[in-house]
Amino acid sequence: DPPEMKVAVGVLHALLVAEQGVTHISQSLGLACHVLQDVAALRVAKEMTAEYLQRYGYKCSLNLSIYPFTGLWSSDRHEAGGAVALNTTIAILAGADWFITKSLDEGRSVPTREANAGALRLAKQLVHSIGKQRLPDSGELAAEKDIIRKGARAIIEKTLEMGDGDPAAGQVSALEQGVIDAQFSPYRKIRGKVVSVRDSTGAVRYLDAGGVPLPGDVLEYHRYRIAEREKGSKKTRIEMITADIYHLARSVGIETGVTRM
Repeated sequence: DPPEMKVAVGVLHALLVAEQGVTHISQSLGLACHVLQDVAALRVAKEMTAEYLQRYGYKCSLNLSIYPFTGLWSSDRHEAGGAVALNTTIAILAGADWFITKSLDEGRSVPTREANAGALRLAKQLVHSIGKQRLPDSGELAAEKDIIRKGARAIIEKTLEMGDGDPAAGQVSALEQGVIDAQFSPYRKIRGKVVSVRDSTGAVRYLDAGGVPLPGDVLEYHRYRIAEREKGSKKTRIEMITADIYHLARSVGIETGVTRM
């Protein structure tokens, strides 16, 4: 899913748990494995969560965490190691307080303790090697943060409006009407009207936002970035979507006959 939706849902969930008395909140986002977009999303998520908790009068400690890419995981251990390394690097560069890593065997079987330990050793080495380095502020990072912030705020505010200020009631209505939506979900009540693809750099964008109330300039930006990819590709849009499913599992894509970018 594009980060606008991830951030919005994360903020709304933080309001739910704060209302139930939770005072220590870890704001967590799943990665798209695009360094700039993920770092921007993680930083915006922490900023906006703090903003809305304060607006509703909740006094909570807040930290930032990540869980790894939840798409198709490669059955090749070397490719899986690369994915673990990428997830870890993004977490460090974003300034996450802690993060979860997957196993090297995640895509082929129930992970063994040896495969889990191998992934942890890999991640630990990167934490040690990268150290205190963080992705510095830049015009490109600021622009991405601005797009994510605008989109997430529109989703959050519409959801709160639908619940007359109550995040819980608002989310029920937002799910029913497709304001909160996802492309792939096992949850039956998700409408599944949105379509997302990666742009030419690998960032996730809305090809079709369905009923998600994104501002016009945010939608225009998403379409512009997708159009950049389409210019240099002979793939149809459905082929683009299919190829993106195998984004971090190239060997799996090759085995099933999917043409890579």
